[in-house]
Amino acid sequence: MRPTILMTILVALLAGPLLGSEQRTEQSDLLREGKLALLDGRLQQAIEALQDLQRRFPEGNYFWDSVFFEARALERLRQKEEALGRYNDLVRSALDHPLREQAQLSSVELSVSLYEDGIEAYIEQALEALESSEEALKEVAALRLSYVEDRAISSKAVSVLQGLARSDDAELSNQATVALLRIDPELLQEPSEASSQRTSVLRLVLEEDGERISLNFPISLARMLVDALPASVLRELQEEEGIDARELMRELEKADGVIEVETRGFKLKIWIE
Repeated sequence: MRPTILMTILVALLAGPLLGSEQRTEQSDLLREGKLALLDGRLQQAIEALQDLQRRFPEGNYFWDSVFFEARALERLRQKEEALGRYNDLVRSALDHPLREQAQLSSVELSVSLYEDGIEAYIEQALEALESSEEALKEVAALRLSYVEDRAISSKAVSVLQGLARSDDAELSNQATVALLRIDPELLQEPSEASSQRTSVLRLVLEEDGERISLNFPISLARMLVDALPASVLRELQEEEGIDARELMRELEKADGVIEVETRGFKLKIWIE
């Protein structure tokens, strides 16, 4: 009797880890199947594999990974509400999951997209993200909301964007500056400049091969565009055309008359009124 009891206990002790390992392998196989189908564009097949994992292993190690990739597949199928629901499930329930931040960022994009599709209630999720303590979420929400045509909505992102525009990160600062321009170019003016430069206009006349093109820009827009130019574009202008765009802008703001630039067969006249 005793050997039989000991043998039973031994088998149970050995079988437990083996069973757990077998289940983990099965879960990882289902997750891999779903992810490969997603990459291949077999979206419905991906969803079925991922949902199968969730049904069979609701407490498994890969449950929330499968939820994230299910949401990705639903998003690509343009099933936005369902995708947003799955992202939100992950965000609410898996607070330490490594994919949680990506799910949050995707949920902001979807909430604004659904609002733009005419389902207005969804915009609240993006607006709430502006108050988040998580900087990446707040940044994405502010930048995405700047594209909303309704000024009453997009203007709620202004304070966050103004902070981002002062960032030491040049790329982020430029993105925020462009976003403020989308909302209202006058937001780029300093308070002391608002009255004196409200009507200032940059005039540009380009003459090439007998043709003449005239362009006019609000000075705030012109300044913003120059400041937001990528370093590669500034370098190309300098090397190929001999134009230092930022120095030219500084000279314009100090000059009383017309500045002329002539290079490679075209003549540029530029001044501020």
